[in-house]
Amino acid sequence: MSGNAGIRVGGKIPKSFNLKGREPPHTLTTHGVSRGGVIEFKYEVKNANSVMRYEFQTDCNDIKFGFDRVDAKGKKTAILKLEKYNSHMVPENGEILISETGTYVARFDNSHSWTKSKKLSYWLELLEPSDVEPEFQEMVEGADSMNLND
Repeated sequence: MSGNAGIRVGGKIPKSFNLKGREPPHTLTTHGVSRGGVIEFKYEVKNANSVMRYEFQTDCNDIKFGFDRVDAKGKKTAILKLEKYNSHMVPENGEILISETGTYVARFDNSHSWTKSKKLSYWLELLEPSDVEPEFQEMVEGADSMNLND
């Protein structure tokens, strides 16, 4: 073998490595987001330590996604900062721990794009603490008891 330690450079990537077009384990809802448009989903969280699970992808181009807590006066506090995702390349997914009860908003934002509308496929699920998988719940409880200033 030469200096590349048996790793071949170039060649075809197996189709099994392609994430785009792969079927998720749940059904995604598809919705158009107009150019410059925003779609928001409001949730009333009644129990602390609930979990918001999300997955989304776009057919073409990026989109912004964020998750906010909204107080009684309408002021928003970012739980997951609104950021641009290249979800047309790789589907985005994650879980957000919601430590306080209250009103929350999931936001898909295309305001940065004045020329292109987007086809968004998404899945959002709010889990009560009793529905959260035990492994995740243990991580939450462990994080609550940690002192980060030690």
